[in-house]
Amino acid sequence: MKKLPFVLLLALVMSAFAPFARADGQTFYYWVNANGGNWTATANWVMEDGAAAMTYPHVAGDVAVFNGLAAYKTVYVNQS
Repeated sequence: MKKLPFVLLLALVMSAFAPFARADGQTFYYWVNANGGNWTATANWVMEDGAAAMTYPHVAGDVAVFNGLAAYKTVYVNQS
């Protein structure tokens, strides 16, 4: 019975080192505008390798990552 808490703790620690499990077809976009902004503005996004994004997260499998924002910001999502 004592193994279960250890296994759960180990799973929690391991998840901290791999926060984004990748699935086939996933594209990661990182938000870089510290002031908020428009979701569809490609200047607000960079790719995983740091290259400028040519588009924004908008299809199934895309992952939007918001890291390092100092405070709550507003991101406007355009709807058509």
